[in-house]
Amino acid sequence: MPESQQNLDDEANATKMIDAVIIGAGFSGLFMLHRLRELGISAYVFEKADGVGGTWYWNCYPGARCDIESLQYSYSFSDKLREEWHWTERYASQPEILRYINYVADKFDLRKDIQFETRVTAAVFDKTLGRWNIQTDRGDRVSAKFCIMATGCLSKQFTIVDAITNDDDPESLWSNEEGNSQNTHRIVPSMATNYSEIPWIYEYNLTSQDTTQFGQGAGINGGLYFFLSETRSHLGNRFYGAL
Repeated sequence: MPESQQNLDDEANATKMIDAVIIGAGFSGLFMLHRLRELGISAYVFEKADGVGGTWYWNCYPGARCDIESLQYSYSFSDKLREEWHWTERYASQPEILRYINYVADKFDLRKDIQFETRVTAAVFDKTLGRWNIQTDRGDRVSAKFCIMATGCLSKQFTIVDAITNDDDPESLWSNEEGNSQNTHRIVPSMATNYSEIPWIYEYNLTSQDTTQFGQGAGINGGLYFFLSETRSHLGNRFYGAL
């Protein structure tokens, strides 16, 4: 057999063949996986986080909650699920929504078809075969008839930017221990327009820190109320709002 043909055969053998690939394990991704199973369509999910939840996994800043009533912000495909789960608030908070979506993932055994901590790095459509060639940062190669983007509109992560320190390691921004912080000032970027997209790191200590907020608009008025009310004891001596 020619070497070129052997290489093609080896690549084909290393490629996983499946009906549908779903990117994202949030509300839409989990529902799509469940629905495709019901239809007898093989499906697999790639998720960059180490757990389900999508935007409710990443966005855990104080005050994060849904502005839709809990009963409406629930899956409707299963009457039994609706009977079993009891919301504690009319407008659910982020921790409760995350518990709910984890409950759903366990109840319908969805995790077995989800690969966590994996980013899709390429998705190229082969017009000749009519299939998607998908690659991940973990070396996976998948051929699928359908590629379903369930990444949502709030999947982009923002980080808190240090304005003064010369520290080039962004991870150090989240690892300051109380009393040992070398950074004296923080900027929360785009808070007015992208407040719901900023992942809050509870371990980050704002004690004795000066905190500045830039921006104006409805996002400030609504989001800032929860931010201040739930972090009042953690804020430093001054809180600036540059509107």
